[in-house]
Amino acid sequence: MSEQGTKIKKILGSRITLFLLLLGFIWLVLNAVDIYYKKYKINKQIQDLKTQIASAEKSNQQISEMIDYLGSQSFLEKQAREKLNMKKPGEEVVIIEPPRQQATSVPEVLPGYNETEKNNNLTQEPPKPESKLVKWWRFFFR
Repeated sequence: MSEQGTKIKKILGSRITLFLLLLGFIWLVLNAVDIYYKKYKINKQIQDLKTQIASAEKSNQQISEMIDYLGSQSFLEKQAREKLNMKKPGEEVVIIEPPRQQATSVPEVLPGYNETEKNNNLTQEPPKPESKLVKWWRFFFR
């Protein structure tokens, strides 16, 4: 038995066995990390899908409320009044027209405005346009 015990100690104590055990341990750790990462990604997808489901349910609820409103009597009545110009039996309709604007005559001479100023403005020449070179000069040096 002692020979068998020494063989086991010799096998377990050898560098090759230690190297193989280390490789096996590294392989197990890498597989565990890979499984953990896949589980994390799946849980993230589940959360994303749950938020999409909640959003879809909310929009479905809004659509069903809109369908209910569009099929209601009040909506039909409102559309008949606005688009078809209909009224209920026994109801009187009043139309209020906006006031018409009359053409007002503008006095030729405004108060505080001299006739000479009017003539001076007509005889003045419009300013001459500046060249691009002058405009650039002013832009950079003023």
